[in-house]
Amino acid sequence: MSEPAVDVIIAARNEARRIGSCVAALRRQDYPGRLRVCVVDNASDDATAARAAASGAEVVHERRRGRGAARNAGLRATDGDFVAFVDAHVVVGSDWVRRMVEAFTDSRVGGCQGVLDYCASDRRVRRFLHTTAELSDAA
Repeated sequence: MSEPAVDVIIAARNEARRIGSCVAALRRQDYPGRLRVCVVDNASDDATAARAAASGAEVVHERRRGRGAARNAGLRATDGDFVAFVDAHVVVGSDWVRRMVEAFTDSRVGGCQGVLDYCASDRRVRRFLHTTAELSDAA
């Protein structure tokens, strides 16, 4: 049996500075099945769409602002067996997709979230994210 097709949707507005790192991390996945990366440019007025395309993502344009509108536009453009959402400021590990798909081999699983590395530039935000991760690991 072949691996399920996975579509990753990234809703992005004015994320030209970070979208390349996000897409590059998704393109380095160790997932053996079909993996499609779709960036939904949510009415950006910077180079988000161009940088996403240059990084190897498919780009969809959504003029209605808002994460919900962007994610719905991404859903309409995809046809994978699984759909994953990730924010443009996130860099995922190379096993992110594979491990999430593996979680669905348990029939009790209806959804999951992989481990994320947030690219925060503010040291207070980095400290908060680090503390939150430690607390969730201890639970």
